[in-house]
Amino acid sequence: RSSDLIRLVKYWYKMYVKPRKHDLPPGIRLPKKYAVELLTIHAWEQNGSPDKFSMAQGFRTVLELICRYRDLCIYWSHYYKLSNNKTLTDFVKQKLLATRPVILDPADPTGNVGESDGWDVMVSEASKCLQMPCMAEVQSWDLKPVTELQVNVQLMGGSSLPINANPFTKVATIKQDIQQHWCNFSPSRQSPPVPVHQQRLMFNNTILNDSETLLESGILDNVTITLLVTSNDKMDIFVRNSDGRSRTYQVQPTDTVLSLKKKIEAVERNHSDQYYLVFGGRTLEDKCTLQHYNIKEHSHIDMNLRLRGGGICQSKEANVSLCEMTRFYQN
Repeated sequence: RSSDLIRLVKYWYKMYVKPRKHDLPPGIRLPKKYAVELLTIHAWEQNGSPDKFSMAQGFRTVLELICRYRDLCIYWSHYYKLSNNKTLTDFVKQKLLATRPVILDPADPTGNVGESDGWDVMVSEASKCLQMPCMAEVQSWDLKPVTELQVNVQLMGGSSLPINANPFTKVATIKQDIQQHWCNFSPSRQSPPVPVHQQRLMFNNTILNDSETLLESGILDNVTITLLVTSNDKMDIFVRNSDGRSRTYQVQPTDTVLSLKKKIEAVERNHSDQYYLVFGGRTLEDKCTLQHYNIKEHSHIDMNLRLRGGGICQSKEANVSLCEMTRFYQN
């Protein structure tokens, strides 16, 4: 039972951690016992809240989470519906973005019971316990140090797909999961997956931004979001030329880089072999498609001119430096 695991962890805290409080500098306190209790509850709940489980596995899991205290971001929403209360949601968002560990009191989300400068002492004792022979063969539960939530994606036709995520999961990642698990999602089970660029996710009558996390979108608990599928494969992207001016081009994800260059050539009057394109720090190869480089709606691509000899055009500062070096060696 979970209560037995909590008693075991509290006993360990009393016998091994609490005596170490005298090793702390003045003004520094150990993490609260209540924080360790909440950490234990988190581990049990995230493992599915089982009635029967291995006490050794549960204990090892809690000790390992203690050792990862710098990653802890744990909260509960059992007693309040965050997604329906913007004021409370905005407040909790700021709490979750604070320096970790973050363990919010389930009864009072304004309090971070994980705040303490004495975690290292407790980590030291947890590490010693994990190295004991009796723990050597024990496997911990596969858990993350961040509270997970379930996003229920609903299609207009009525079918739905549950996706496990956390507040720091990006909307773009949710879309990738939808595409990957489409065979379990589509009513016909045989329709082809919907590409990411055709997906629009809507929550509270707002289309979610791919680059934002669920936290930034105001999603902090289990919610249902609606999937809208657009029929138009075309998307607008921005290409910035060597003068710094950006132009909009309408393309398809399956277009090749060379086909995009042909469109640029018609506008910029530069032949495709006179420049190269860069996106996300990568030089784009003519034969590859835009979706190969994960180019999406409103992506920004840079156009860089080549030197006549085929080299890359350097910045003005680099050209000056090169000329100076040439004169130096000539002299």
